[in-house]
Amino acid sequence: MFRFSLSCVVTMTFVTLCTAAEPVVHRVLAADRGKGHIAILGVDGKVEWEMENKHDVHDLHLLPNGNILTHTSPTNVVEINPKKEIVWKYEAKPKEGYKGRIEIHAFQRLDDGNTMVAESGNTRIVEVDKAGKIRIPRSWQVADVGQVINPERVQSQFEGAAVMGA
Repeated sequence: MFRFSLSCVVTMTFVTLCTAAEPVVHRVLAADRGKGHIAILGVDGKVEWEMENKHDVHDLHLLPNGNILTHTSPTNVVEINPKKEIVWKYEAKPKEGYKGRIEIHAFQRLDDGNTMVAESGNTRIVEVDKAGKIRIPRSWQVADVGQVINPERVQSQFEGAAVMGA
């Protein structure tokens, strides 16, 4: 009798907890590469906001202030408000002595309002302030690569590691 009563109480408590919980509801921020759009979908699945963006989006953030942090070209990170106005921008440019291609692959708004940006080509991760100026242009990499057969391959491995480590 005791086992049956205890199992009934446990079962009834579990059922009560499961049915009493609020349904999970959230909005979704997404990029559609095929259509070249960024959109916010509401809890009902309908588009609440959308904007054309033909760039291949690698990273995308909905900021606490309701703005969106994304990129609009291989070298530009922008913050866009709900009116689709660019309110902040950073453009990656070749660092001194570098003449190759640059691409931004990752970025994140930091707690202090600055933005961390990972740049391939420049092989660096930078911290950019609210004025769009680089504040911390550092990247240290150390590796024992063994016997080097192809120096360009070693360089590309370092660049990829710096970007992916961001």
